[in-house]
Amino acid sequence: MAPNKEKYTEKNNYSIVTKITFGEVNMLLTGDAEELSEKEILDAGFDVKADIFKVRTPRK
Repeated sequence: MAPNKEKYTEKNNYSIVTKITFGEVNMLLTGDAEELSEKEILDAGFDVKADIFKVRTPRK
């Protein structure tokens, strides 16, 4: 699902975002993708419905 562009200013937006389906279980793994990458995924219309959703913890 991501990355969607060849060039980003933030390196975390190069994170691989993928959805894995095993039987009837769907897992969405987002790496360190940031808000821009998340918006691109939604704008592209990808199916992000998942039973397991791994999210990043924001740095402080």
